[in-house]
Amino acid sequence: MIAPWKKEAAQWFFASIIVIIFTFMIVALSAVIVDPKKGPASADAASWVQAIGTVVALFATYFFGERQAQHALRTATTIQDREHARKKSAFLAICLVARDNADCIGRVFSEKPYDPFRRFVEYQESATNDIVKALRAIPVHDVGSASATTALLNLTQDLSMLIIWIEAFDRDFESVRNNVQHAELRLQLTQDEIGRRVEEISQHYATLKVELGTTDQFNHH
Repeated sequence: MIAPWKKEAAQWFFASIIVIIFTFMIVALSAVIVDPKKGPASADAASWVQAIGTVVALFATYFFGERQAQHALRTATTIQDREHARKKSAFLAICLVARDNADCIGRVFSEKPYDPFRRFVEYQESATNDIVKALRAIPVHDVGSASATTALLNLTQDLSMLIIWIEAFDRDFESVRNNVQHAELRLQLTQDEIGRRVEEISQHYATLKVELGTTDQFNHH
């Protein structure tokens, strides 16, 4: 890409050349007009008038063409920026749903005492799986910064791991009900790990919210 100062210098150089040529032509035309042997009706005068018209037309074509090109560039840039902003808003919305889903998992599986009915009402494993799929479908190269990309990948991984830790919770909870030795300790460790993953997901979302920008629809969280 040409540096702005180089482009501006080239434009000034081109304009200076046009001015010099135009000035020379005006002087030449004036000399022809005042010449008693030629005058304004002579062929030489007509030639100079035609040449001047050509230069004026060339300058006008360049000037208006440059303005049209700049307008087209600004329009294309605006459209691209809007599309990029729309994508970022969509990405952030998916991440918000993931964060809320993780918070739900934390409430159901980390808080004590464990309430199976609350799990039945609030948690659906299929919904978590669908959110993980949506996160993985986000084009990483469109996210933007390295921090946002890392946060997105970590959020996706942590939410995927929560599904695995919920399976471990179910096994440990069943072991506790069957009075298996050390089952309560394992259940406690599993709950702690679920809580840690939920907290990490919240931190990843906070990073994404900063990197991708915020809108009013997300501020209530």
